[in-house]
Amino acid sequence: MSDQKEKILQFGAGKFLRAFFDLFVQEAFEAGEDPGKVVVVQSTTGARAADLAARGCSYHVLLRGIRGGEQVDSVCRVESISRALVAGESWPEVLELARSEDLEVIVSNTTEKGYEVDDSDGPASSPPASFPAKLLQVLQARFEAGRRGVTILPCELVEHNASTLRGIVLGLGESWGLPLEFLRWLAKECSWHENLVDRIVTGRPAAHPLLEEDPLVIACEPFPLSWIYSRNECP
Repeated sequence: MSDQKEKILQFGAGKFLRAFFDLFVQEAFEAGEDPGKVVVVQSTTGARAADLAARGCSYHVLLRGIRGGEQVDSVCRVESISRALVAGESWPEVLELARSEDLEVIVSNTTEKGYEVDDSDGPASSPPASFPAKLLQVLQARFEAGRRGVTILPCELVEHNASTLRGIVLGLGESWGLPLEFLRWLAKECSWHENLVDRIVTGRPAAHPLLEEDPLVIACEPFPLSWIYSRNECP
């Protein structure tokens, strides 16, 4: 996938998205599609981004369980991630990607608490503390660069996750006094997709031959569900 353009910005560097969305991107590429590469942004504490970068952003996923009544125990090497950034250290790089003509999708999994806003966030925060404020700055940078809208695919387990997130981001934009033209672009030109996701990701296996060469190996069940059940349009 080395010749793929960076088309996806992903907020969340945890095991779930790496064994779910990032694996989907890998499988799409292997099926002959052109999904692009993923740039992962870590917003919370920990060494997830550093661990990915140290491995060249590649790792293995073990698919273990039952599929179609048969036992599955297979391995997939995932190379869909191009870069892993830490928001607090590389925010200008994140905003630069936001301005890219190649960017098409923003995906997130920041947990249910990820939609909480922080009163300290503002237009000059670099980066903002909360995910909604980070997303607002990313979209503002893209709008100001004259780029087209993007698809926003939240994977948090929040009812009506896309419309909820969109409402929070729009509310922040209004409270920051951002231009009405931008807020209309955010609501109308960007596609906010409700999404229900499901896959059991058990994480790092206790024992496996691959552990010696790949400390990032993840185990998950074969069953995946990503159900995009509506496209929201603001009234």
